[in-house]
Parts: sequence; structure tokens; C-alpha cells
Amino acid sequence: MRPLFSNNEIVEESHSTKYPKISWNLLGKINAGNFIPNKSVDYFDYLEGISHYDFKDSFPMLSYYIASVSKLASNKKLLKERMYPIFESLVDSVVLLAEIYKIDSSKFSAGNKSEGNKIVFDSQCGDDVTTFVQEWVDDLDSLEIEIIDPYFTVKDLEFIAEVIQKNPSFTIKILTSYTNYTKLKQLSGENEIDDFIRQFWEKQITSAGMPYFDIIFCGVASLGNTMPIHDRWWLSNSQGMTFGGSINGIGAERISSISKMLPEEVILVRQKVTGYLNKTNKKHREERIKYLTVTA
Repeated sequence: MRPLFSNNEIVEESHSTKYPKISWNLLGKINAGNFIPNKSVDYFDYLEGISHYDFKDSFPMLSYYIASVSKLASNKKLLKERMYPIFESLVDSVVLLAEIYKIDSSKFSAGNKSEGNKIVFDSQCGDDVTTFVQEWVDDLDSLEIEIIDPYFTVKDLEFIAEVIQKNPSFTIKILTSYTNYTKLKQLSGENEIDDFIRQFWEKQITSAGMPYFDIIFCGVASLGNTMPIHDRWWLSNSQGMTFGGSINGIGAERISSISKMLPEEVILVRQKVTGYLNKTNKKHREERIKYLTVTA
């Protein structure tokens, strides 16, 4: 049986409303059990064809694609290969739109500009940044914070101590690049890294008590033993913040920003980083990931 429409026809008449209407009608027939999609249709080319349509007309065609693939896929592996990429693209698009609508670049200016959920700052605004993050910490419903920062240094403990007000009841889990383990090892000399961290806290911050620190060093050889994550986040249950730069960059000459995250943004980030925090992600692009954990 000849397909009801070809991919070339879709591309050549991408402004036509005929194909969205046909797709919508066929979708109804599939759902009613009155139509079986044609196996000879090249559905990957079909996807490329509907990319020419606007959202209103591509929606029924995309829905038809999803329904057709689910009917024709002979096993779960094939279904995953054909379905996952499209849903991943949708999620990426939603995140991108959220970022576009959240940020108004016309509001950016040198100096500190805090608007409740975001602070934009330069080298003169260290105290304002500390206050902003401290207020976020004060609102947490948990004493556990997960920090994802590829460029963590031992000096960052001073900022962490300040925003948690040196509360030893906190548990801080830090995910950072494996290269930072080498740097800490050089700084610690003959001492073990966990002892070095405890000594740093006692001498530079306070001897009254120290939070529980769990530092996960993560690296991939082809990336120079850095972690395959570039962004910086602080997470605590459903709450989170996005850091435009590393903690040790606060007070530097560059203008940067920190933003509080929406719960749905935290969920998306957790989907990306939990496998590294728990060390269950074993490979990055078929290459083994190296982990090392230091508890202090």
C-alpha cells in the first residue's frame, strides 16, 4: 500500500495545512484501532520534514509520529532508539525557553543588582553575594547541601562556612573535578587530604565544630581528568541555585550572577548529576569515569 503522503511532499509544501489535518485524522484512527501505520514510511526523514512547520501545525504531525512508532516498534530497544531522542529534544527546548524568558539582559549592569531571585555582581559586591546565598540557606528545609563545582578549592570552605554560619550540623556533598584531588594532595604535603581539610577548617575558620564533608572527585582521561560537567549548582532537596562562576571567582573582576532555581529546574539538574554524585555513572561516551571520595 502506498503511503498516504511522502516526505518529499511534506518538505515541498511545508506551509500547507493539508498534512497536519491528515496526520490528525490518522492519529484519531490509530487511537480508535482503525488504522495501522505503513511500515514503508521512513520516519526519520518524516521528522526532518516536519521541522519546517510552525508549532501549531507540527504538533499533530509529531503526535502522529509518536503514535506510529509506538505501533511499529518491534521491541523496547527499537522503541527507545526512536522515541528517546525526540523527548530529550523537547526537554532541552523547554529548558532553553525557560532560560530565555527568565533572563532580561537589559537589566544587567556593573555592580550589584539583586531582584529577589537573582543577583548580578562584580568585584565590589562580595558582602552582598554572601548575604544573598546566606538567605537562601536560611530558607532551606534541610541541613544537607550538594555543591557541583568543577573548580572547587579548599579556600571555598571559607565562603561555605560563612553562608551556613559555621553550623556543624550541616552535611555538605561536593562534586568536583579529579584534577582538584591532585592539587589538594600537593597542598596537604605528607598529610592525608581529610586531615588537611579538617586542619584548614580549624585554623582558618573555627575550632568549635565542623560540618560533615563528602567530596567526590570525578574525571575523564580524555577531558584532562576534569569532570564532564561545566556548570555550577547548589542543591538541597527541591531547592537550588545556579552559579555563573565558581565560588572562588566571587570578588574577581568579572561580572557574574547567581540565580535561585525553580523546582522543575532542580529536577532537570538532578537527572543530570545524581549519577555522578552517587558514582553510578560509570562511563562518559564509552570512556571510563574515574572517581575518588574524601570524607572529612
